[in-house]
Formats: sequence, C-alpha cells, structure tokens
Amino acid sequence: ASYMEHVALADAIRNGRPAAVTVTEGMWAVATGAAAHRSIDERRPVELSEFGLGCTVVDDRMLMLLGDGCVDQPHS
Repeated sequence: ASYMEHVALADAIRNGRPAAVTVTEGMWAVATGAAAHRSIDERRPVELSEFGLGCTVVDDRMLMLLGDGCVDQPHS
C-alpha cells in the first residue's frame, strides 16, 4: 500500500469510518502480488489456487473461494 493509502486507513480508523477497501479485497491484492513474484521467481504461470484461493462466476455473482469457504461478491 502507498503512503496515502496508509494515511487514509488511519483516518478512517480514527474517525470510525469504514476503510476504503475490504479485508477480502486486501487479501486478493496481496495474493495477486505474491503470485506475480512467484511467477517471476519460478518463470511459470502461477494460479491463485496455489494460495488456497480461487473464484468462479455464478448467476452474475463472483464466488471467491477462501480455503473451504467462499465470499459472495458482485461480479463486474
């Protein structure tokens, strides 16, 4: 996260407002970055399923699989 993103998060916490992103969005961002680094290091495509993550689209909703569970998110 950038300095400004940290400032915005601290401001949200101090003022009792929700963060600009959800924990799930943050987790996906971290997993995507980790997969990118692994892909560079190992010189191969890396699937998010290697990190226990995956997703599928069902009835215009994205189900993001988190280990044994899933989180239902609007699909864009």
